[in-house]
Amino acid sequence: MLGFKTRRHYSIALAGGLGAFLALVGLAGCSGGSNAAVLTSGATATVAVTGITLSPSTLSLTVAKSSTLTASVQPGDATDSALTWSSSDTRIANIASGAVTCAAAGSATITASASNGQHGTASVTCVKPFAVYEFLKLKSYQDASGVYTISDSWFRGLGITPLDLIYSSKLVTCPLSSCTDEYIVDSSKIATAAASADRTGSTPVSLDLEVWDTRRFYPTAATGNGQSIVQNLSAALTAFKADNPGASVGLYAEVPQNTFGWSAATTATYDALNAQYASVAALVDYYSPSLYNYGYDGTATGDANWNSAAVYAVGQSHAFDTLNGTSKKVLPYITPVWTDSRSVSEFLSYDQMMYRLKALRTAGADGCILWISSGQIDPSTGKLLVIDTSSGWFKAVLDFMASAA
Repeated sequence: MLGFKTRRHYSIALAGGLGAFLALVGLAGCSGGSNAAVLTSGATATVAVTGITLSPSTLSLTVAKSSTLTASVQPGDATDSALTWSSSDTRIANIASGAVTCAAAGSATITASASNGQHGTASVTCVKPFAVYEFLKLKSYQDASGVYTISDSWFRGLGITPLDLIYSSKLVTCPLSSCTDEYIVDSSKIATAAASADRTGSTPVSLDLEVWDTRRFYPTAATGNGQSIVQNLSAALTAFKADNPGASVGLYAEVPQNTFGWSAATTATYDALNAQYASVAALVDYYSPSLYNYGYDGTATGDANWNSAAVYAVGQSHAFDTLNGTSKKVLPYITPVWTDSRSVSEFLSYDQMMYRLKALRTAGADGCILWISSGQIDPSTGKLLVIDTSSGWFKAVLDFMASAA
């Protein structure tokens, strides 16, 4: 009897345990898709990270600017979702808890890693700041509300920095009744010009000394004053910087030499020519090649030709740095004006100006200088040009600056 009772109790206990187990399995099956296995003890098993996605997956930032990457960990109920962030090149981009800061121009890969080795990545491109300067001595601008007077403060409000362009008449003297390349550096005029220029470097100074350019292809030959063009330019720069040591001084279209007449076929000639101006390049604080619309015809081919000259000029600027062991900004002169086959002035369209700005940035320029003659006539009105902020080339400048920021 005792043995029978024991077996009976054992069978009942076994049946009860099996029922409890099946009930427990049923509960686990209704858990809503969790990867966690519910144990008989009530504990939850570890849920491993199976993937990590970073958003955005590509990011472009200006140097010194920051942005945030967001990490999505899969599955959402992973037990250990803590991430470790890293950069493939901390010289280019730094990362801290998803916040990316660009330190220098270049590219880097940002990685967010889980403890089990799963990781996600994002590509970051860091670009140099691109500053826009102007010497646009026009009288008026217009927007949707009317026509207004242009001022330096108006430009500054748009994020465009005025430039102090000093023409040769304030820097040299003609010792004769008329001169071609006999002009001499006038230390008295230079002292006066330097005294009125910015002394902090915040408003760049650009010296226009084209008076000796008849000898620009012969940089060691004597000009009409007995000195070479290299000697004359060096003397003017040295005098100006001695009178105003704090000024940021550039030289219009001399280092590197003006791309007027340049083509791929003359590259070797210009390479050799620019190298002879290395001593002048050592004296400037920034390079400002002239990239006006020489020979432009308003077509896509014309744009491509302009871009070739721009890439060359920026490259030659950097070549001066290599020769002199320096690192200086490149701020080319550009203009929206071009002349058609009828010798009529035309203006770049929105797309044509945007093309130039983007091309300069891609080429490695640090900014640009906008220039138009103060007497520029608008052929559509026959009157002095009024800058239009709502369309055309100037709107392209504003939109480019907004996107670059």
